[in-house]
Amino acid sequence: MDWIKVSDQMPPEHDSVFMKYKVTSYARRLMYEKCSDDVFVTIEDIMDGSRRVDIMQTRDGKWFWPSGKQDKEIISKIIAWMPFPEPYKGAEDE
Repeated sequence: MDWIKVSDQMPPEHDSVFMKYKVTSYARRLMYEKCSDDVFVTIEDIMDGSRRVDIMQTRDGKWFWPSGKQDKEIISKIIAWMPFPEPYKGAEDE
């Protein structure tokens, strides 16, 4: 599996569970219409240029850490992403 540059393509997004509430009076700032699955990302630090790998997702086209880690938008530069690999299925004779 190869890294995909953010400038070439963003992760595909699907309807979120919040979509039906976003247009109602119950809508909140943190509700979003579309989100991607969690993906691996390469993040570049905007201060020193160092890079690291983390897990993130997009919500309405903006990068966020998955729920439970941090619930704020990312400020660092996201360079590339890749979907999670398929889980190991094991050999037939195991």
